[in-house]
Amino acid sequence: MTTYSTLDITCALCSQVTPQNVILSTNSYGWPDLDLRPAEMERSTLEFWVQRCSKCGYVSKDIEIKTLNAELALGSDRLKRVAFDSTGNDIQDRCLEAVIFYEYAEDFRNASDCALYAAWMADDQKKTKSAELYRAKAADLLIKYFDRSNDSYSGNTLSAVRLVDVLRRGGRWSECQKIANELCEFDLEKKIRAVVGFGIWAAYNCDSGCYTVEDALAFEKFPRKHGSWYDDVLVLSYTKGPVFDTYDDLTYWREENRRSHTIRKGAQGYQVYFSDGAVTANSNNAYRVKGDWIFE
Repeated sequence: MTTYSTLDITCALCSQVTPQNVILSTNSYGWPDLDLRPAEMERSTLEFWVQRCSKCGYVSKDIEIKTLNAELALGSDRLKRVAFDSTGNDIQDRCLEAVIFYEYAEDFRNASDCALYAAWMADDQKKTKSAELYRAKAADLLIKYFDRSNDSYSGNTLSAVRLVDVLRRGGRWSECQKIANELCEFDLEKKIRAVVGFGIWAAYNCDSGCYTVEDALAFEKFPRKHGSWYDDVLVLSYTKGPVFDTYDDLTYWREENRRSHTIRKGAQGYQVYFSDGAVTANSNNAYRVKGDWIFE
């Protein structure tokens, strides 16, 4: 069960004390969505994830901690527009306001989190257009986080996995595939590889549906032609390229190569697969390969 309490919290920006609802404990039964939205009961605690000071308007996941440039964000036209264009949902408005504060602080990962929270609420309200807008914002912010930080996909695998799914849910197939393929070059834990591989398969099928980690793990167990279904994606949708004994040889080749590709490390070395031949789905179980439909 979930328990919470109303505590008096001191705002780090204005030093005023305001009551805030704080989660004391919760639980989660079941698998999270692929974008890491938790199962119930934690799923229903979203209203407690972002706080707003009712005295000055400062918004953050924790208003006891001041973000950089918070004063600038507080006086910005962007923040005023959120109030003017209110969604009619205070929790959602809070999340969108938090995005602005985190962006001013150049904390793009937390900004992305809050934009995604807003998308989840829009999903629950069946507001498809709003969900697409907020999800696109979340993806752009997370991309910016990886571009500007020293963090890598392998160093922050969970954020990278979330990015793959947010891009897929937003119908940004090429970006989803590119990042998922880059992730698969690393030595991923089995469940994470299954989730990423599912993202590749779903993106090739232009499937932007909501799935859980359980869906991805169950799908991997289906009998396939070439072993795992991730192998299927490689065999059916990629053109096999050269193989290199050492990573140095691969690096040298990449400096000259201009074709889109992914790499898979195996017993024979570093195998290149060219990915510039797109797959076209005729049904959920068919792939176009060299002019022929292959059904499973």
